[in-house]
Amino acid sequence: MPRVLALLVTLPWVFGCGPTIAVDDDDLDAPEERPSMQGEMYAPCSGVADCRPLEFCVFPRGADGSPEQGYCSAACQAPGNPGTCDPTFGGSASVSCLDIGTGDGREVCALDCGSGRRCPSDMRCEGLATPGGERYVCF
Repeated sequence: MPRVLALLVTLPWVFGCGPTIAVDDDDLDAPEERPSMQGEMYAPCSGVADCRPLEFCVFPRGADGSPEQGYCSAACQAPGNPGTCDPTFGGSASVSCLDIGTGDGREVCALDCGSGRRCPSDMRCEGLATPGGERYVCF
């Protein structure tokens, strides 16, 4: 069943999602703890109010439309330039920018778990269909 990615800012944005993927992480260092304070980059969220002062809560929706846990994020410095994004806090996922269709051309900070990269502790890798093409992102 397809999954849907939603973004809460002022208006919800919706995208299709793919399957959750697993990677072999036996040879990687143990991850650090996921940020948990309100307003921290990559902290869990269920709505933008959980992320203030950050601007975005990026989360997928299940096949039935119900929201799943997402992460707090900010806009990238420029499309494709994650210079203003916080570094990853564990795992081997790389910091990148994700096109979520904001309407103003901005992209949000994301942890890319494509090519077998591992998400940090307490996050999962999900395949997404985005305006920029298929991506694998940690949630």
